[in-house]
Amino acid sequence: MSMKSLCELEIYASRKFGLGYPVEEYVKLSESDGDTPLGALRYLMKTCQMSFVMASHGIHDALAEDLLRLMKAPNVYVQLTLDNRCVADEALVPVHELAEYPSNSLAFTETVTDRFGVVDGLDTFDMTYDSIIVTRQPFVAARMRNKLDLLHEESRG
Repeated sequence: MSMKSLCELEIYASRKFGLGYPVEEYVKLSESDGDTPLGALRYLMKTCQMSFVMASHGIHDALAEDLLRLMKAPNVYVQLTLDNRCVADEALVPVHELAEYPSNSLAFTETVTDRFGVVDGLDTFDMTYDSIIVTRQPFVAARMRNKLDLLHEESRG
């Protein structure tokens, strides 16, 4: 089931969200605060129902299993744009095999430095080395999806 509220991400925060936080459309989790940003991203992937679109400099081993589950789901569209350095990554061999399923698309580029994406056309995430920002704002999601689509198409040549 898709996330109903960004408050669901509180389980990945080191302490309870304060009254009025998160504001309706924004949550930031950081390892330096004791939070688990990777857990939050995995939760977003777990709750994905329709589409998962991501550009990434690499795939963390913990994400590979979640990614494969999404790519095998017949009703979920998965679009990945990965850094060229990922081509030979052993954890991605199953991803390569599933890349041409009708609901999946995979491309490689030289321009991805972070990990960012859109889940179910509504929730966006921007993840750096030790933090994640999750936003629930339709306008932001539409702009990020457009950026991801352009990067993906450019990468496919």
